[in-house]
Amino acid sequence: MWVEELPNGKFKYFERYKDPLTEKWKKVSITLEKCSRQAEKKAQAYLQEKIDKKLSSKVDKNITYGQLKKEYLDQWLPTVKDSTIRNNLNYDKHLQGVLSDDVYIKNITKKTVRDIITKLSKKNNYSIVHKCRKRLHAILNYAVEMDYLQSNKSDNVLVPKPVETYEKEKVSFLAQEEIVALANDMQEKGDELVRDVILFMFLTGVRYGEAAALEFEKVDFSNNTILVNATYDFNTKKLTTVKTTGSNRTISVSDNIIEIINKQKSRHKELGIETEFIFTTNSGTPLMNSYINKVLKRYMPDKKLTTHIFRHSHISFLAEKGVPLKAIMERVGHTDPDTTLKIYSHTTINMQDYIDKQTELISI
Repeated sequence: MWVEELPNGKFKYFERYKDPLTEKWKKVSITLEKCSRQAEKKAQAYLQEKIDKKLSSKVDKNITYGQLKKEYLDQWLPTVKDSTIRNNLNYDKHLQGVLSDDVYIKNITKKTVRDIITKLSKKNNYSIVHKCRKRLHAILNYAVEMDYLQSNKSDNVLVPKPVETYEKEKVSFLAQEEIVALANDMQEKGDELVRDVILFMFLTGVRYGEAAALEFEKVDFSNNTILVNATYDFNTKKLTTVKTTGSNRTISVSDNIIEIINKQKSRHKELGIETEFIFTTNSGTPLMNSYINKVLKRYMPDKKLTTHIFRHSHISFLAEKGVPLKAIMERVGHTDPDTTLKIYSHTTINMQDYIDKQTELISI
């Protein structure tokens, strides 16, 4: 530090520092009334504060993976749904076991990424390792965007796919007759609420989270339509947005679906349930997915049923009736045709019987 006396009798204190980006020397200054040992100490403190402030605005390329991850999370967390956060933080835990937070990101190489994938593959299946690699790629991409790194070292370092067996993919669904039989069985044994839920899902094709979030005000009883624009998060116990933009939809419904909803309205009135949610417990909270799955297991232990099978069954039922693929996609809220085609292309036994009967009519 040095000092210069000004024409007005005041004193200007200077200090130099090196710009980490240009590697050139620069200076900061402060003007004080006096030139004394006390003023000198005061000036030194002020100048150091100025230097620190200027340097803090420069890009620090010597940051650790832990620091990078924290900075990434700070800007990422407010932009995504709670379910997405839970899934990705789980992948972060997997990565933490093979990539220490104190590793400097500048020292991460393609071999480092390959070693990470190899270690993860020893304890996890392909799907988990693939998603962990995707997560790491997103975090390192952020480092590139912030100029901490010049390139993403996880680019083109992929997770080896397991050997394909070429077995036909199985898609689970129930035929109409099976669902009717299941519903009747539940009716006889007093599980009427779960019966109504599975019939509602089979007849509408909604996801269970969408059914749980459904409120009476979303039903247009005059025009027989239902607005599907929310899903219920059973972890946070809050309404959130639907899975994709295409999932936000209004579907037309038949009278038997309206009848199920009216039945729930009467149940709410009878039990004094004060909530807008349609499918609820006696206390008014949305019926848990896990509870319905538990009931299904009791009725069909060999089939390992979950609520999602009724959505698949709805798609299969419409395909069997000859409903065009695009119309089915719009009804169930699929934007990717591949998702619908996985179920659409697997015809039911009834459809196979129909094809057999039609081909028997052809004379050879």
